[in-house]
Amino acid sequence: MTHSTAFRSKENELLTMLKRLNDWQSDSDGAIDTAYAVLEMNQESLAALSEWDAQLSFEELRSFGEKNKNIFEAMIVKQKELIQFIKRESSKLSTQLSQMNHKSKAVKLYKNNDKSLFIDRDM
Repeated sequence: MTHSTAFRSKENELLTMLKRLNDWQSDSDGAIDTAYAVLEMNQESLAALSEWDAQLSFEELRSFGEKNKNIFEAMIVKQKELIQFIKRESSKLSTQLSQMNHKSKAVKLYKNNDKSLFIDRDM
């Protein structure tokens, strides 16, 4: 792969990553699975970017960074939003799971208790 091909491939991959983030933000169904999928795909893209970085000279990398500064900045903002969404949703799910566990324990205690929880007053 030539340097210019690596340069173009890297640029295309960056645009693809930004598109995924934009699509998630605009079309998000609110599912945490979708957010994780975008995060995972972008992680794979970062690995590919690292491979292309190895094929470019320092000057080409600097030029690439300057040329694509706006894309990098937009990706950072959107990636932070994605991570914050995942954190919020994970926290919600943890809270819901904890509530379900408490309910389950209460039901289990009630079923295992031989004595009635209600007082019989001979009415």
